[in-house]
Amino acid sequence: MNNHSRQYYLARKNSGLCTRCWKYPAIENRTQCNDCLERGRVQAHLRRAQRKQNHLCSQCGKPISDNKARCHDCNEKYLNYRREFAEARKAQKLCVKCGDPVIDNHKMCVKCRDYYRKRSCIARLPLKAAIERDGFRCQICGCAEVQHLHAHHIDGKGRYNSKHPNDSLDNLITLCRRCHSSVSYLYHTEHLDVAIKLMQVFL
Repeated sequence: MNNHSRQYYLARKNSGLCTRCWKYPAIENRTQCNDCLERGRVQAHLRRAQRKQNHLCSQCGKPISDNKARCHDCNEKYLNYRREFAEARKAQKLCVKCGDPVIDNHKMCVKCRDYYRKRSCIARLPLKAAIERDGFRCQICGCAEVQHLHAHHIDGKGRYNSKHPNDSLDNLITLCRRCHSSVSYLYHTEHLDVAIKLMQVFL
């Protein structure tokens, strides 16, 4: 933005009007009116969808090789921003999720803590059901130490690499921690076919 454009922008901002259309008053604590903000949201959503379809970073438009939404550089910037944002709220004794006051030096308020606990319990129900179905034993080595048992997603898309994992019992198998690590390594290397055949043997 050059000096002329900057002065033009500041004049609109100081007048209290939308800095984009200059027709309607800007929303409180924002620089644009509601119509311009909504139009910007729609354009940004379409741009991200188009970039995702073309395997491009949703932020900068650079090509990406994996199925993530952002490239490595943009993802690092986003994570650093989230960390700084959370630390700033934490320093002010505010909930890192919603911004409400917290007590007893917790990171989240009571409402957010209850919400995330309930969500975690609901998400774990299918995993517990799969372990019970398999008799609390690893389906590869037979380990029966309950504290070391995991529910593995057969399609390789679990909670750490998918926003919407398939938690149906047909897609879950009980593995111990060691076998789970070995199978996950096969899934994330060129030996994907070996991992799938291994899972089919024990199903």
